[in-house]
Amino acid sequence: MKKKLLIILCIAGLFSLPSCRIASPETPAQELASHRWEPLRLSGELSFDDSVMNLSVNDGESKIDLSGEYYADDNKLTVMTPDSTTFVFNYTLEGEKLLLTYAGRTMELKKADIKEDPTAFAAGSKN
Repeated sequence: MKKKLLIILCIAGLFSLPSCRIASPETPAQELASHRWEPLRLSGELSFDDSVMNLSVNDGESKIDLSGEYYADDNKLTVMTPDSTTFVFNYTLEGEKLLLTYAGRTMELKKADIKEDPTAFAAGSKN
């Protein structure tokens, strides 16, 4: 009888332990920064590391590299480069796709991977 009770208590104890899972992003800014993105029609990538955004795009004729501290809200991504130049992008998330717009031109990107650290997206977004 004691053995059965001990087994039941052990099983019940296992169910009471918290489960480990990656928290899903709660806001569009967190969703944006929790992934690495790749352009659909060009080569390059958009990535976020702590509070720094990196954008690299190559259309075959020219290459654009943009890096700096960022602030993201639900539909705007603001980047300040080390020389204090500020760029403001509008963005829209559509499932696995990201539409990134600057100066009237829109680039379509797709999710490339998910960051290992689920808390990494919180550092750069200030909601």
